[in-house]
Amino acid sequence: IFANWSLMSLLLISGPTGSGKTIRAIEEFLAALDAGHNPVFIAPSRPDALHFQRLLWRRLGGAAGAGVLTGGSVTTFTQLSTEVLRSAEPGLRMINENERFLLLRAIVEATGELGGLGRSATFDGFVTALGNLIGELEELGADAAATGERLRSWARGNKWRQGLNKDLFRLYDKYEALLKERGLVDPQLALRRTA
Repeated sequence: IFANWSLMSLLLISGPTGSGKTIRAIEEFLAALDAGHNPVFIAPSRPDALHFQRLLWRRLGGAAGAGVLTGGSVTTFTQLSTEVLRSAEPGLRMINENERFLLLRAIVEATGELGGLGRSATFDGFVTALGNLIGELEELGADAAATGERLRSWARGNKWRQGLNKDLFRLYDKYEALLKERGLVDPQLALRRTA
């Protein structure tokens, strides 16, 4: 997605993989710069934003240094929503990735016995994966009640799946409660608040 905020116009570029979306976005981005505007490229994820930046850098001359970009910006939906929240609510306490990890780790350790997720929770990457899952559910705008009902349907008759479902929502609920209790906002969850 490409936005030119100086004119408050928005250009949405969509299409299947390999259809030239990124090349078109680079062309539009550079054309806006040439016209004296300050374009903003909004990528769905951090890897997509980095990919766009690398391709833009190559287009401008790459390591040869033939071109320099002196305007515009590249961001993600999450970063943009974080900035919207900061502007709308001065003094809002946003946590960073390290704080998210520490809060989630404390919740996992304090939760005690986890049925379906118990074994997975002993591995180093569990807390990071849990944070990513919670963030992805929020970024997708997943309604907790509806998602819970779908997962309950998926788990029917299977005790292992039922344990996963119960553990996941117990950890998710505890995380949201802890954020609320401490007056904190997780930027990964910010999209739901700005929508």
